[in-house]
Formats: sequence, structure tokens, C-alpha cells
Amino acid sequence: DVPLSLSQSETRAVRSALLVDTGMDDTALLKGLAELGVRKLDAVLVTHPDADHCGSLEALRGAVEVGRVLVAQDGLTCTCENCTGLRRAAERVSPGTLEGVSPGDVIEIGAFTARVVGPDEYQDEGGNDDSVCLVVEYAPREAKGENGAWTALLCGDAEAEQLETYLEEGRISDIDLLKVPHHGRYADLSAAFFAAVSPQYAVITSE
Repeated sequence: DVPLSLSQSETRAVRSALLVDTGMDDTALLKGLAELGVRKLDAVLVTHPDADHCGSLEALRGAVEVGRVLVAQDGLTCTCENCTGLRRAAERVSPGTLEGVSPGDVIEIGAFTARVVGPDEYQDEGGNDDSVCLVVEYAPREAKGENGAWTALLCGDAEAEQLETYLEEGRISDIDLLKVPHHGRYADLSAAFFAAVSPQYAVITSE
């Protein structure tokens, strides 16, 4: 997920960029960043260490500058194979920059503000249940009031139980765009959940 919107016809470089997950298609990742004019990533946030979410992290090495790599706080110490591999890849891409994020943390990148809403702690060794969930707000400087501003929920592969808990606790609410978890495979989010967050758009990423 790249929370940026830039016409491919524009040639100027993007000055501020946050990449959320890398997928596992190196060519598609690097081509997409190049077409968007991204030469530097302020940060790469990996929602969880499954290969389809971070398998192409090392492809960034030498292609674009990476300021820091962000993972869930418990991902810094989890000893499972996936988390260990993710930490090794992060060190190769951007040595010494790996950081953990927790609910309440705010990441400011250009006109974007990303607020971490979960997870509180690992329950599944970095699996789907432990996906980092972000509420991303975009407010361009030229926007007046709500004109041009929007809010998105990026939730990795978080399960329905986690997302509905975040909703009940007031961590998430009305949004404009939902990144559907599990590449759209699972339809276990309730109608009540969709009614509560009422996204205008839903994005399903390819695997």
C-alpha cells in the first residue's frame, strides 16, 4: 500500500513517502515506486512478517533510500522464524533504523498523518492477528476545511475480531477508504462493521 496519488505523467520526485508493506513482486514494487517518482522512502512500515507483505523488502536495497523500517513493537523481540527473517532483511536495507510502533504512536510524513491503532501485543507470533493497523489522514496544505482531505484504514491481514474491537473501543471510526484485509479472500467482517466505518472506497490488493 502506497498512500500517495501522483500522475505518472508528472516527473518531479515525491519528497515525502511512507510505504506500507512491500508485497513479494520485486519488479512490480520497484516499477511502481519509479512511476510515482519515489526516490526516497522516509519509512517502510511492515504490517506483519508474512512473505506476501514483506517479501520484497530487500529489493529496495540500492534502489531507493530508506530512512527507517517500522514493525509492531513485539516484532523487535519475537523469536519466530518470520520475525527473525524480517529483522535481518530490515538491517540489510537500512542498517540500524528498525523501530517498533505501538497503539497511539503517530507517524507524520509530508501531508500524511498515520496513527497506529493496533496491535496491543502479539498473540500469534506476528501472524494475521498481530497486523499493525493504521488510520491514515491526508490533509493537503491547500485544502480548506474538509475539502481535499480523506481518511484511510490500512489493516494488513487483521482479523474481524481485532478490527471490531478497535471499532468498539473508538480507535477507528468513519473512514473514506478501506484496505480490505486478506486480499479480499475473507468476508467475515460484519455488515455492522462496514456500516459503522462507511468507506466510500474499498481496495483489494493482489497477492
